[in-house]
Amino acid sequence: MASLSWRAANVVDCVEENGTDMEEDIVPPTVRVNCIQPGFIHTPMAHAVPDKVLSEMTRKIALRRLGRAEDVANMSLFLASAERSGYITGEAFECSGMLRL
Repeated sequence: MASLSWRAANVVDCVEENGTDMEEDIVPPTVRVNCIQPGFIHTPMAHAVPDKVLSEMTRKIALRRLGRAEDVANMSLFLASAERSGYITGEAFECSGMLRL
């Protein structure tokens, strides 16, 4: 688990830093750049994870369930909507049910 959280932290740092750099240096002011950091999402890949591990992961999530693809999709739709999130840019959003490793 330690290596998993270390790797995840590195990915998050990279995405956040690059997203901010893109937002500040590359894209025009009319383009918003944000990142979504999904947690443990119930996908076909999760079916290969042993039940004991899934149960352990679920206990570490404040909402006590795995995320659904729809959870991440809804966050994406929110961020894509200029009406709902038009003043948000350069941010990283965690969509993890408050997963704590």
